[in-house]
Amino acid sequence: MRNVQLRILLLVGLVAGLSGGLGLRRPVVHAVPSATSQLQPPPARVAVTTRSFDNARTGTTAAEQLLAPTNVVSNTFGKLFSRTVDGQIYAQPLYVPDLTIPGVGVRNVVFVATQKNNVYAFDADDPAMSAPLWSLNLGQFATSSLREFGTRYNGGVYQDIKPYVGITGSPVIDPATNTLYVVPFIRLGAYQYQHRMVAINILTGAIIQSTAIQGSVPGDGNDANPNDGLVVFDSRQHLQRSSLLLDGNRVYVAFAGYADTDPYHGWVFGYNKTTLQRELIYNTTPQKEVTSQPNAANDGEGGIWMSGQGLTSDGQGNLYLSIGNGSWNANLPNGRDYGSSVSKLNISNPLTPTVQTWFTPYDYKTLNTNDTDLGTTGAILIPNTNVMIAGSKGGKIYVFNRNDMGGLGIQQGTTGFDKPVAGKFYQSFKPHGGSGFRGIFGSPVVWAAGGSTGTRMFVWPVNSPLKAFQFSTTQPLTPSFITTPVATSTLQTVQMPGGVMSLSWNGTNANTGIVWATHSTGGSANTTTQPGVLRAYNALTLQETWNSNQIASRDAMGNLAKFNTPLVADGKVIVGTFSVDSITNTDKLVVYGHLTPRIVREPVDTTVSFGQNASLNVTATGAATLSYQWYRGATGDTSNPIAGAISPTLTLTNVQTNSQVWVRVSNQQGNVASITASVMVTNIPTNTPTNTSTPTNTPTPSNTPTNTNTPTPSNTPTITNTPVVSQWRVWLPMTIRGQ
Repeated sequence: MRNVQLRILLLVGLVAGLSGGLGLRRPVVHAVPSATSQLQPPPARVAVTTRSFDNARTGTTAAEQLLAPTNVVSNTFGKLFSRTVDGQIYAQPLYVPDLTIPGVGVRNVVFVATQKNNVYAFDADDPAMSAPLWSLNLGQFATSSLREFGTRYNGGVYQDIKPYVGITGSPVIDPATNTLYVVPFIRLGAYQYQHRMVAINILTGAIIQSTAIQGSVPGDGNDANPNDGLVVFDSRQHLQRSSLLLDGNRVYVAFAGYADTDPYHGWVFGYNKTTLQRELIYNTTPQKEVTSQPNAANDGEGGIWMSGQGLTSDGQGNLYLSIGNGSWNANLPNGRDYGSSVSKLNISNPLTPTVQTWFTPYDYKTLNTNDTDLGTTGAILIPNTNVMIAGSKGGKIYVFNRNDMGGLGIQQGTTGFDKPVAGKFYQSFKPHGGSGFRGIFGSPVVWAAGGSTGTRMFVWPVNSPLKAFQFSTTQPLTPSFITTPVATSTLQTVQMPGGVMSLSWNGTNANTGIVWATHSTGGSANTTTQPGVLRAYNALTLQETWNSNQIASRDAMGNLAKFNTPLVADGKVIVGTFSVDSITNTDKLVVYGHLTPRIVREPVDTTVSFGQNASLNVTATGAATLSYQWYRGATGDTSNPIAGAISPTLTLTNVQTNSQVWVRVSNQQGNVASITASVMVTNIPTNTPTNTSTPTNTPTPSNTPTNTNTPTPSNTPTITNTPVVSQWRVWLPMTIRGQ
């Protein structure tokens, strides 16, 4: 017991309330005295392992404890740092906290995949750790200008994704097994291509296993084999644009076509997550039905691309598909073509996936002809209801009973909308005014805030402002949305693809809600790279609180990554870009957050034998560049700085006596103090002089370039891997602090 304070250290072997129910370790929570400030303990960290945060694809996280409209303003919030990658980032980044990376230690990690078939794992916090923790190349990417795929338009040159096509759909992570699943598009040779389902260990970057995606279904379409009546999946004809889905013990991947280049179909494959054995295969348009197509040669199609959104799951054995233009005969006996439709696919028996209910707009033929069909947003489930919504390239929102969608729609007079059918099809409306093209590509975001806020839907079509619509259960033919918006942004128009959004809040207080959106600040980003911006809006009022161009010299995002949703986690907003570095010719992942330093992982008490070395580490984040100074004594006591101890790691050599240390982390915006960590000595010989341990400054890990052709970790900093011990501390007398 020291004469300064009485400390009672209570070790807890199991901490209740694991993060998000995912089995992730809860962070250390401390109550310690501070001479300078009173801060709250750090919130529990939460993983983001799939696009749009959940399998209902709501686009909302209710776990953000650090960001709110009041503190996301230009003098406190901005760009912290960027990470360099090789290839455009179409896939949404993913995030897993508290991973123990071999040779490095415990880190919060962001995962990124690119169009050059590269996968990266980066430290998500420390601006100085610019090199990846590991990186991996999964094979030769495709070159869009070769005229080997997507040749229907533009003289045979594929324009929608260029100059390269590799990993386009967002990966998915299984946190229970620390496995990332991803599908690269690999060029094997001239006109020879392959998609592979690859499982990667997220701790090391090692490939666990991999399998080629292939298969066939019975059918009689134009591309069916007349000898055996099978429609065969051909990777060269199919784009893997939608995000992957992990549901139960199976990982799903869906396909569409390259620039409507026939023949192609919508496909769904399901693989056992452990063995990667294919357990399910489904085709949206296997039959020869040409009456819905403007060109009889183009039967089939019905791609599942959804502007990058993933398949939706209700967790009860059903997938929800939003299907693009294509053949349709669903109202005929034994009809199996569902082009321009939304469907509910029951997968309880993966050998015979069955469409249980579906909806097709009354004007599906016109939608096919004008290329204004469904299929652009994916399906979104409204929490705690049976209601599902989907948007369309024609600019309409459709609202259904997901258990009975109503089948073929009925025209409502001369309005151009589908007529509501009680208990089945609830509503169709355009969330914008005016004429011209106003397609919806960014998936609507659904916010089930509860209380007086209720449930709201946010939509940002092309050539329109961002709007919020209130969900109602009191209107006729309920439930539906009140078509007069409850809030509208002052920014009135944005180019293709409109706004692509996420929403964050703390799960209890609607005043913490923020709508995050990226959009083009130039022309259409459909086939041309355009500059972009990240914006933050108060979710209740849609008043803008911050954008990345307010102080562009500090915060500029760079070029827009088309259809890429912002990732929000643990006080950070992470966006992929198409920004190319003029020197390295590489693209960038950009990380935003609070500018002032924040300690993410505190130094932990350590016990060593007499005369041994002790190592303590701190992990901090904030705007670059961060500086460190370690001190002896209790937190706030700056009278005894340790000479040369100016890195995240402190090494004390020849430790002979008990001591206390702490560290101050600083940058141009401010500073933050760590908790006090104790170094305790055991096996002390009798009659031993009380020499003071000698500090050694351990350098910051060097940022060694990564060999992207090897799965082994490429950046191996010299940091002792000291496990974080879950514990509670109580100090008497007690002054609460945290961060």
